[in-house]
Amino acid sequence: MTEIFVYRPNWKENLRVEYLLETAVSIAEDFSEQRRVLSSTPKRKFSVTVQERDLDAQKLVNFLKANIYKVVYLPIRNEELSATEAWKTKTVLSTVETTTYYWDLRNCDYLVLEEGDLREVKIISSVGANSVTVTVAVAGDFTSAAKAYPAILTTIENMSNNSPTSAIFRSNLEFLEYIE
Repeated sequence: MTEIFVYRPNWKENLRVEYLLETAVSIAEDFSEQRRVLSSTPKRKFSVTVQERDLDAQKLVNFLKANIYKVVYLPIRNEELSATEAWKTKTVLSTVETTTYYWDLRNCDYLVLEEGDLREVKIISSVGANSVTVTVAVAGDFTSAAKAYPAILTTIENMSNNSPTSAIFRSNLEFLEYIE
């Protein structure tokens, strides 16, 4: 089962987004370099910082150790969508306006729904001005207090730790978009 990255990176501090194209390089008879594109869609690489304290810091360390190089859902947490009604058994999720977001939901394939400890991931089918349509109906009992976040399927590619004290864990992470 694919995990959801439940921690909140600081998207405002040191966020770096890169676009990577996969290519194959070959050498021609005249020794010139030739590149062939392997994927028509560039992958996005996100570099962010995450900081947690005490017990949450230990949980983050364990999560990273267990999921390094594995596929995880990365919610764009600064782009929170609020429900305007309960979402149980729905495929069209009514939300506050969806058109004012920096990342634009159309750049994300997934939607992470959250309410308390209840979480669910859905594939986005389409986005309207005040709604998001998902491919399969919501199974969880989400009320109008639920939040949703656009999400990208990624792998955690790199991490470097800088912990100023034993009670604080700070890590610089790189997430590479996973394209099937």
